[in-house]
Amino acid sequence: MKPLFLRKKSAWYFLVITGILFVAIGLYQMTMSFGEHKGGAEGVALSPLTGSERSEEKDNNSGGLKSTSEEADAEAKNASGQPSEKEQKISEARQSDFFVEYRLDRDRTRSQQVDWLREIVNNQNSLEESKKEAQQRLLSITKTIETEMKLESLLKAENFKDAVAVTDENSVTIIVQVPILTTIDKNKIVEIASRITGFDEKHIKVIRKT
Repeated sequence: MKPLFLRKKSAWYFLVITGILFVAIGLYQMTMSFGEHKGGAEGVALSPLTGSERSEEKDNNSGGLKSTSEEADAEAKNASGQPSEKEQKISEARQSDFFVEYRLDRDRTRSQQVDWLREIVNNQNSLEESKKEAQQRLLSITKTIETEMKLESLLKAENFKDAVAVTDENSVTIIVQVPILTTIDKNKIVEIASRITGFDEKHIKVIRKT
C-alpha cells in the first residue's frame, strides 16, 4: 500500500510542477509580447525628423515669425500716424492726377477762347476794330501760355515735384506740390514768378497742394 501511495503522490507533484511551468512560460511570452509592442510605439513616437522635415519645420517657423514681424511693423506705423508705403503711392498718384486734370481744363478753356477769337478774325462780316481786338487777345493768350510754361519749368527745376500756373491780366496763381510750404520756398516761388511775369509780389498767390 505504501508504494502505491508514494506513486500517486509523485504523480500529483509532477502534475503540479508541470502546471507551474506552463503558467510561467505563458507569463514569460505575454511579457515579451508586451515589451515588443511598447518598444515599437516608443520607436514611432521618438523617431527623429528627417532633413527635409526639419527644413520644412524651420521654414514654417521662419515664415510665421516674418509674418508676425510685418504685422507688427504695420501696426506700429498705424499707431504712430505715419502712412504706409501703399498709402503714400496712392496719395502721390492722386496728386499727379490733380495737376494733369488742372492743366487739361486750363488748356481746354484756352482752346475754346482761341477758336472763338479766330472766328472773329476770319469772319468777313466782323468789324475791323473787332478783328484787331481779337488779334491782340490771341497774341496775349499766346504770350500767357508761354509765360506759364516757362514758370512751371523753372519751378520744377527748383526741385518742386510739380507746379501749375494760371495767369490773367493782373495776377498769377501758382499751385505747387509740396508736403510743407516753408517761408523760404514761398519766397523763392514769388521771386521767380515776379521775375517771369513782371507782376508785383502782392499780385502773386501761392497755393500748396499735398
